[in-house]
Amino acid sequence: MDASGHPEIFTPLLGMTIIWLCLIGFLFRKLRLSHPEEFHRLGRPSFQSGSFRVIAWLYLRGHRKLEDGKLSVLCDLMALWFTALQALFFCLVYTVLMTPPPA
Repeated sequence: MDASGHPEIFTPLLGMTIIWLCLIGFLFRKLRLSHPEEFHRLGRPSFQSGSFRVIAWLYLRGHRKLEDGKLSVLCDLMALWFTALQALFFCLVYTVLMTPPPA
């Protein structure tokens, strides 16, 4: 059982993951440059550490207190994107697990 037999789900999932990594990189850069105190409060997150804290911060709307309209739009989009990404991932897992093996 693998995802290679389901390119209709795997390919968009891969594309969405790449876009997510770009968005998270842009968020880290924006926080580091425009809101360094919040960046430090979040534990100076990077791709290797602090990701759960940042995702919680996105869903709990921690960005709203910074009163930065562009950052809030980005964070709201990222929360929606991450939810869609997780839903597509679980769809892929379910499809792979429920597909009968080839005869």
